[in-house]
Amino acid sequence: MNSECQSRSYLPKAALWLGIIGAVSLLFFNLIFQEDWTQRYVWLWFMVPLPVVFLIVAKKFRFSGGLLMVLLAIAITVIDILISPGHPGQVAGKGVVYTIIFVSLPLLLSGLLYIIYRFRVISSQKAE
Repeated sequence: MNSECQSRSYLPKAALWLGIIGAVSLLFFNLIFQEDWTQRYVWLWFMVPLPVVFLIVAKKFRFSGGLLMVLLAIAITVIDILISPGHPGQVAGKGVVYTIIFVSLPLLLSGLLYIIYRFRVISSQKAE
């Protein structure tokens, strides 16, 4: 790979930080789903390590990891739309807008930045 192209690009760093923000927001997303105290959504805890695992995959395989991040962002939005925890309005800011802005959007942008960076590296290799 072209070391000059890699040193100038901030896309992988931005994608990593957006992924970390999305992972932390996903933790709060899961805590909000657990707030009804009936333990109906215990199965959602498997999603907590997924962004971290996908970021590790994206570090090595940019396109595959980026695609996994995009799919995770879509899956989280669909889960929030299909499952309503507890009583609606119980937590301020809870809703599909919270999920899209604070969880899905950072994960989606992170995945897209990894994919864009991969195509930029390929196009710079072809230019050489």
